[in-house]
Amino acid sequence: LWLQHLPSAAPLADDIDLDALAVRFDLTGGSIRNAAVTAAFAAAGDGGRLAMVHLLMGVERELRKQGRLIKRDDFPELRDRL
Repeated sequence: LWLQHLPSAAPLADDIDLDALAVRFDLTGGSIRNAAVTAAFAAAGDGGRLAMVHLLMGVERELRKQGRLIKRDDFPELRDRL
């Protein structure tokens, strides 16, 4: 599902691991789409290359919108961004 929702024209960084995202986070298709869109906008703001950190930012935002409790330790990759 993750691959289907990434913008086809977006340049992807080498660190993206969609399998790890699918295993780590239990998200519906709609939530994955929302997280991917958020990630694409974040990447555009950072210069255009979509990286794993952008996808994690999208997931974190989507989980917060759903009212799920988020701890900084849940996203160690984002400690400098949260």
